[in-house]
Amino acid sequence: MKKIGIDARFYGPKGKGLGRYAQKLIEYLEKTDGNSERTYYVFLKKENFNQYVPRHENFIKVLADFNWYSFSEQFVFPFFLNKFDLDLMHFCHFNVPIFYRKRFVVTIHDLILFHYPTVRNTTLNRYYYFFKLLCYKWTIKSAAKRADSVIAVSEFTKDDVIKNLGLKSSKVEMTHEGSDFKCYVTYKNAEEILKKYGIIKPYLIYVGNAYPHKNLERLVVAYKKIKKENPDLSL
Repeated sequence: MKKIGIDARFYGPKGKGLGRYAQKLIEYLEKTDGNSERTYYVFLKKENFNQYVPRHENFIKVLADFNWYSFSEQFVFPFFLNKFDLDLMHFCHFNVPIFYRKRFVVTIHDLILFHYPTVRNTTLNRYYYFFKLLCYKWTIKSAAKRADSVIAVSEFTKDDVIKNLGLKSSKVEMTHEGSDFKCYVTYKNAEEILKKYGIIKPYLIYVGNAYPHKNLERLVVAYKKIKKENPDLSL
């Protein structure tokens, strides 16, 4: 395969977990496949276009300013991609344009909204939200069926995708999400960081977004129970 595309419209911190996934995927691809015979086209939005600076000539960034989960993403973006005559496209999230008919792989991180839909996740009108939920289920099923391969980020997600999206196990590849080497610090540095931010041991730490479907209410309830036996524990 000579020409590979990567949908990196979530690239960077604004894209949160998806943004970090896309960013680190590209960074490590550059380390392992920089200056190879393959050409990588990295598709970015206007808001993160300048955040990515290619390190090798075979990595080319392309402005693809199509909003996530939008009409233009589904009906204009696929024809935009066709101009590049890609041998393979990697969509780093399930929102694959329904009219994209060339070869692609898709990463599915989880099926949380598939199992736990709730209007608390949105500011949309209740009926419009459930309409979008139907579109979400249809889109993710369509993407999984049409993909050459589906990447799952855990064994649980792999089993969930096979069971609920009707895929053969041979079509789903499980690749654990790694940790950046920069995340590791020495014990001495760790103590300095705790002191700098006034974090007192022992403690529990939550590092996700504060969205309703993240179940933070249950976290607080559990912490309240644990704290009775461990009064020095912080959250």
